[in-house]
Amino acid sequence: MASGRQWRQLVKAEVTALNSGYAIDARAYEIYAEATATLYVDRYNWYYMPVSVHKMLMHGAHFIDMLCIPVGQVSEETIEARHKDIRRVRLYHACKTSRTRVNKDLMHWLLASIDPVAAVKRKRGIKRVSKLPQDVLSLLKESLYTNIDVENERDGSEGDGDISVDVSDDTG
Repeated sequence: MASGRQWRQLVKAEVTALNSGYAIDARAYEIYAEATATLYVDRYNWYYMPVSVHKMLMHGAHFIDMLCIPVGQVSEETIEARHKDIRRVRLYHACKTSRTRVNKDLMHWLLASIDPVAAVKRKRGIKRVSKLPQDVLSLLKESLYTNIDVENERDGSEGDGDISVDVSDDTG
């Protein structure tokens, strides 16, 4: 019988992958979640699986397939960041002659900020990523590995402590 610590490590890897903001391989996640669910039922058969854990383990792969953006980008953190943008636009960029005018200016700024053409041209800061454990990396899509490899070669660094990933192919 597996230990509770082993189950917690599996769940931690799944939650970390879901919250990472990177694209997750749905098939790998489904296999991992099935193993975690089996381990949970074997270990804690006397306790009902909480609804949130059931959704994550049994239906997570389906949601990963359905969403067009990574699961971690559909979080409250994104909404909270948008609240900050709204507050900033309302204070500094809206004409404050009437509520109608403020709301109209706010909507124009928000529509302009989500314009795909403008978003591509907008200069973004470099996102620093903490190291992800190997079991979390196994749940992510392979494009993550190649993007990291290309970025490290381009700037000539060895990853400077952000992410260290072995991109060698063990299948051949």
